[in-house]
Amino acid sequence: MHKKITRALTGLLILAMLTELTGCGAETVAALTESAQTLYSGLAVVGSETETQSDQGQTEAVTPELSEPEAAPEEQTAEESPENTGLLGTISEMLGISESPTQGELWPEESSDIYYYYYGQLSDEEKSVYRCLLGNFLACTESFYVELEGEQGDYSDRIIEIASLVLADHPEIFWVSGSFQWQQWPGGKMLLTPEYTCTGQALADRQAELETAVQQAATEIMAQEPEGLYGMVKAVFQYVIDTVDYDVNAPDNQNVCSALLNGSSVCAGYAEETLWLLQRLGFQALTVTGSADGGPHAWNMVCIDGQWYQLDTTFGERAFEDEAEETVLTDGMQYDYAYLCCTDRLMDRDHSPDNPELLPECTDESLNFFALSGSLYESSDAATEALTQTLYRGDEGFRAQFSGAEAYNDFLALLQDEQELLELMGRAGVMSLRICTIPNEMMTAVDIVLQYG
Repeated sequence: MHKKITRALTGLLILAMLTELTGCGAETVAALTESAQTLYSGLAVVGSETETQSDQGQTEAVTPELSEPEAAPEEQTAEESPENTGLLGTISEMLGISESPTQGELWPEESSDIYYYYYGQLSDEEKSVYRCLLGNFLACTESFYVELEGEQGDYSDRIIEIASLVLADHPEIFWVSGSFQWQQWPGGKMLLTPEYTCTGQALADRQAELETAVQQAATEIMAQEPEGLYGMVKAVFQYVIDTVDYDVNAPDNQNVCSALLNGSSVCAGYAEETLWLLQRLGFQALTVTGSADGGPHAWNMVCIDGQWYQLDTTFGERAFEDEAEETVLTDGMQYDYAYLCCTDRLMDRDHSPDNPELLPECTDESLNFFALSGSLYESSDAATEALTQTLYRGDEGFRAQFSGAEAYNDFLALLQDEQELLELMGRAGVMSLRICTIPNEMMTAVDIVLQYG
């Protein structure tokens, strides 16, 4: 009889679970739950008279040992969270699902080494969800419950948004693909099942590889003895560009493994490596997703001395092709510094973030590369005079950025005017010259490679 009642109880519980999953009404679920609980109560009542079959085939009366229910955690009473008992709790045990993931509580709200930007933009309730998600991602929990306290109805979209912010803050969590399955449960909880691309020993091995790689990269960057915080950011900018090739067919190109381990990626890999290196060197930084140049894109922002700046290592890699293969990029011309520590005013010309309301403002122009190097010009005449002095010294390169489109266009027109160029060369005492211009119309900047005859 004991076994029959247990089977009936289990059957009703599973039926109730399936009823809920298939969308049957709440009344049906409640009725099934009541039946299951009635059977359980009946089992406890008749327990002292329950008959069971002994190993010798004889029937004997036994008194089952009913264990005392565990006390509710101090911070959460049964009255405060009734979904932790009854049908939902029993189904959780049957499915092996973690009811209250403790892993999330292991992650501190603040870190003494790295400040996670997106975490700081959340409410206290959302931060609790963030910590729960992060803890379970780190533990590769197959399925777990998550709850956004104070919210009513279906808030699954917000949970998924917070999950995306966790991944945006943590480039080292490469094994969570960003694809999730979820189910809304009675009592306001959501059952989340992430997709993991790597687990177990394979994950541990890859993590060890990445840790070695990021530490080696940080060591190489600091070995250059960059000057000040700006110099460190510039060194990261150069390092990523020097060590990663853009390749749409690169494996793992949506996470940091492609760039840091394989040396080839798309914008996602560039941005993830840039973020991780900046974090490793102690900077507050973030990854931005949105669109640029007509397609989806990812780039970064970094905080230096309390000011935020835009940073794009993908666009910073010079996409220059010389059909005659006669031009050699020298003097750092392989870097497009227009995308190093620039403002919203400049970046917004060809970059559009998905969630601008979440982002800090980037308005400070003091770390603009061209301003720092004395090559930011108000007029075409000022740039022309500077180019003349460059030719006189025999320098192999010239850079310029203009405060407005008019001055930029006037200067490019001069470079295309043969008579103007001859006069300029005459003033500089140059007899033969080959000029290769690398314009950036969006950023009103131009780099010029100079080859003397």
